[in-house]
Amino acid sequence: MVTVSYYSKIERNLHSVTVEVLVELLEKNNIDINYFFQQISNEKSIHSVVSEISDYFYKNDTDGLQNLLKVTNVNLAYSKTDKKLLESLLQLLTSILSNDVQNLQAETKRVLQTQLFELLSWNYQKLSLYSQIIALYDIDSNLMMIKSILEKGIDAYSFQEKKFIMVILVNFVIICFKNNLSNVALKYCEIIEQESTNPENFFLKMINKFFYLLILKKNGEKVESGQLESILDVIKISGMEKYANHLSKLLN
Repeated sequence: MVTVSYYSKIERNLHSVTVEVLVELLEKNNIDINYFFQQISNEKSIHSVVSEISDYFYKNDTDGLQNLLKVTNVNLAYSKTDKKLLESLLQLLTSILSNDVQNLQAETKRVLQTQLFELLSWNYQKLSLYSQIIALYDIDSNLMMIKSILEKGIDAYSFQEKKFIMVILVNFVIICFKNNLSNVALKYCEIIEQESTNPENFFLKMINKFFYLLILKKNGEKVESGQLESILDVIKISGMEKYANHLSKLLN
């Protein structure tokens, strides 16, 4: 999972990006509510919650997420079902930041996974949800779902949907890297590399390039001197010094 949020744990990185993209979609495309918040009536409060989630996750602020969870539980604007979905999402993101996804409550996983499979087709809602909860699945399950997504080709999806597919693929590369599955990771790095770079996917392409070069280097292949460090410099200049420092530890 990648996120414009900077996990101190690699997976987090993608999740942050995901929430950030969600906020962007709400603002630019007049999407009433993301699949997570479909039945909530107060659109302004939803936007506020999503923005706060993004901010806290971006800052690796687990205390902030916990406080937001408490506020959500007493917010009368949300139905019982809405609260459960928000609660599950916040618990998942907190566990990712704490590198503790393995100990996430079974009920929380069930709520999120059930929500995913209630969405029949790989549209932007289902892709967005999957990109946020990909850490809940084992490698084989993720391979199966990603194969399903890519069967008709990335170009068959809308621009919005492609953004979420990129998040999914980058997050999966990171998961594979953490599990020492370099060859699998490289396969998806190459798929990402084939996509044209634009302002919307620049960060994801940059993170993918970092892991692509890092894996090649660890495999004993020659990587041009300074390339990895240059990517880290760009991340730092972009205001993500904490995340860049985390990635720099992988160079050792």
